[in-house]
Amino acid sequence: MADSELQLVEQRIRSFPDFPTPGVVFRDISPVLKDPASFRAAIGLLARHLKATHGGRIDYIAGLDSRGFLFGPSLAQELGLGCVLIRKRGKLPGPTLWASYSLEYGKLCFSHTEPNYTQRENAVNSFPTRAVSCPPVPQGREPQDNTR
Repeated sequence: MADSELQLVEQRIRSFPDFPTPGVVFRDISPVLKDPASFRAAIGLLARHLKATHGGRIDYIAGLDSRGFLFGPSLAQELGLGCVLIRKRGKLPGPTLWASYSLEYGKLCFSHTEPNYTQRENAVNSFPTRAVSCPPVPQGREPQDNTR
């Protein structure tokens, strides 16, 4: 079953070489989201993978802006877990924690509100890619109120 599900998902993902910069392959997941069967298969594959690799050691799913917002809540529901949405830096009001990542074509910073994270909780990124493969760990604090 997993092989047929994987084939279904792979058939729906479109690849665009050299976008946004030369040497990077952009993977378009829009067709997966459009097709309920392939989206359900993707969530099932991710859930089984996480159960096999992490067992019961996951406290919540971290949905990274923006693809993680699409997969995170459904994956969390499938696993019976909560979901924490993690935004690009500067998009959240109030005190935040942030971490930066190097991508193939630049750098990206993610942040979340402080009450969403503790050192003792285990989170798993809902949409791991080669560029971003784990949830942020606190690298910095922005204690000021970021409301505008």
